[in-house]
Amino acid sequence: MFLEAKMDRRSFLKAAGVAGAATLGVLAIEQPVIKALAQGVETPMQEKWVSSVCIQCPAGCGTKVRVINGRAVKIEGNPEHPYSNGKLCPKGYAGLQLLYDVDRVKQPLKRTNPNKGKDEDPKFKPVTWDEALDDIAARMKKLREEGKSHTVAFLSGRNRGSAGAVWTTFTKLYGTPNNLGHSSICADASKKARLCLDGTDDYAAYDWENCNYVLNFGGATLEAWRPTNLMLQRWAHMRRGRPVRAKQVMVDTRFSTTAIKADEWLPVKPGTDGALALGIAHVILTEGLWDRSFVGDFKEKGRKFRTGETVAKEDFEEAWTSGLVDWWNNVLINFTPAKASEITGIPAETIIRVAREFATTKPAIACGERGAGAHTNGTYNHMAIHALNALVGSMFALGGVMYQIGAPYAALSIKDDDYMDDIAKKVDKDFKEHKLERVDEAKSDEWPLASNVYQNIPDNHAEGKPYKLSMIFTYYTNPLFSMPAPQRAWEAFKDVFIVETSSYLSETALYADYILPDTYYLERWHDDRVYPSTGYPVAGLRVPAVKLYDTRNSMEVIIDLGKRMGGKMGEYYNAIGSFENML
Repeated sequence: MFLEAKMDRRSFLKAAGVAGAATLGVLAIEQPVIKALAQGVETPMQEKWVSSVCIQCPAGCGTKVRVINGRAVKIEGNPEHPYSNGKLCPKGYAGLQLLYDVDRVKQPLKRTNPNKGKDEDPKFKPVTWDEALDDIAARMKKLREEGKSHTVAFLSGRNRGSAGAVWTTFTKLYGTPNNLGHSSICADASKKARLCLDGTDDYAAYDWENCNYVLNFGGATLEAWRPTNLMLQRWAHMRRGRPVRAKQVMVDTRFSTTAIKADEWLPVKPGTDGALALGIAHVILTEGLWDRSFVGDFKEKGRKFRTGETVAKEDFEEAWTSGLVDWWNNVLINFTPAKASEITGIPAETIIRVAREFATTKPAIACGERGAGAHTNGTYNHMAIHALNALVGSMFALGGVMYQIGAPYAALSIKDDDYMDDIAKKVDKDFKEHKLERVDEAKSDEWPLASNVYQNIPDNHAEGKPYKLSMIFTYYTNPLFSMPAPQRAWEAFKDVFIVETSSYLSETALYADYILPDTYYLERWHDDRVYPSTGYPVAGLRVPAVKLYDTRNSMEVIIDLGKRMGGKMGEYYNAIGSFENML
C-alpha cells in the first residue's frame, strides 16, 4: 500500500532529484528552460507634483503629490506648509492606499432590499447621478409639501472649510433645523469650557515651543491630538530641540503612548480630571503661588487664601480675572489635596508637588482634550483645567495659551436670507422661538450651550421625541459605528430613508437607500481652515491630483440637489453655480 510506505530523508531527496531531472528532460525537448526576457520599450514619462492639503485627520497638513502618467505614486509633506514642514504622519502617507482601495464605491448605488439590518444584504444596483438626485429631490419636495421638511436631518463629521457653510445654507433654505454635527462626541467639552471662561468657543492654541512645563489632562499628544503632525514636531522640539527640556506630566486613566514618553504619569480615576485640577488650584492659592500681575492680589500685603476661611470680595482686587473670590468661597475653600486624592486616587503629596512645580516653572500650560472631556462632567473638567492657566499667568503669554483669529474669508456675493421662502422662514422662526426643536435637542432648555448632542439622535428618533425623522443625509460620519452604544442606531435607523456620501461601504452605508460616493481628497477642489496652533490664521486648498471613478464632490452634489428643489432655493443655487465658484 502506497499510503503505508515509509520513506526516510535520503530516499526522499533521491526521488525528488530523479523527478526533477525527468522534468528538465521533457522541457529540453519541448522548449528552452530559460527564455530571453522581453525587451522593454521606453515610453515618455509625464511627471508633475500637485500641492494639496491632507484630510486623513482634521489637522489639514500641506502635502505634495507626485503624479506620473496620470497615476499618483507618492505623497509627502509640503516643506512650505507651516504645519507639515515637509513631514507627514503615517496616516498622511497612507493616502494612496485609500485612493486606490479596490473596495471604493465607484458610482452611485441604489438599495433594492427594503429590509435593513446588520445581516441584511442591501442588494445595491448602480444608477446614474441624475436618476439618484431626481428621486431624492422628489422625496424632499414631497416632505416639504406635507409640512415635514423639519424631519430631514443632515449628519456631518469633518466639515472642513466651506463645506460647513454649504450644509448650513442648504438646511436653512430647505427648512429644517437638523444640521447635526458630531462635536458632542468629539471636542465640544473643551470648547464650551473656554466659552464659559474666556468667551472663546473654539479650539485652543498653545505656544508649545516656548513652554517649560506641560500639565496634560488626557490629550493624546503622540497619538491623535490635532494637529497631530505639528504636535509631534512640537513635542520633539520641547524634548530635544532646545537646551532645556520641557517637563511633561501626563494625567490619564491608562498608560498611553504619551504617558509612556512623559516625565511623569498621574493615573487618575476616569472622569476625575477636574477634581485633580481643583486640588492643584487650592494649593496654588493657599501657598500664594498665583500670578499676581494677571490674577490680582489681596489689598492687605502678604495675605494668602486659607483653607476653610471665606474671603470678602472687597478684600481682593482682581486684575485680568473675574470671579476668583466666588470660585474660592464656593468651590476651592475646602477642596484640599486630601479631598482631591480621595476622588482621583492620586496621592495628596503628589498633588502638592505637581502644583508647586506647575506654578513655579514658567511658562507652564495646563491642557487636555477628550481624555478629560468625554464624560458627563467633561465641560466642568475642562473649566477647572483651563482656569489653571489663568492662575499661573499663562493666558496670552509667551509659552502659554494663544488666541488666533480665523482665516479672513470674504462673504458670498449673494445672501441666503434673500432666498428663504415661506416654509424656510416659518421653520426658522419656530426654532428660534423654541416652538420647534432639533431632534438632538441641542440649543433647547435642556441643552442650552450644546452645539450638538449627537448621541441623542437614535433614541429620540426611535421614540419620536420630538418627532421621527423621515430622511437622513450623512457626510464624513459613520453614526452606526461611532455613536456611543451604536446598537441603538442599528435598530432606530431601520425605518428612515438614508442618503450616504461615503466612498466606502461603511456600517452606515450598508443601511443606506442611496450611496452618492464622494470624491477622495486627492480628486477634488476643497478649501480647509486648519486648527489653531501657529498664532496666525492658516487656510489651505485641496487641489485634484487625479480622477479615477464616477464620483463627485459632495458639495457639488448638494448644490446640484438644491437646483432641483426649484423655487427660491433653486434660484439661489443656480446663482451660486458650483462649489468651485464659492472658493
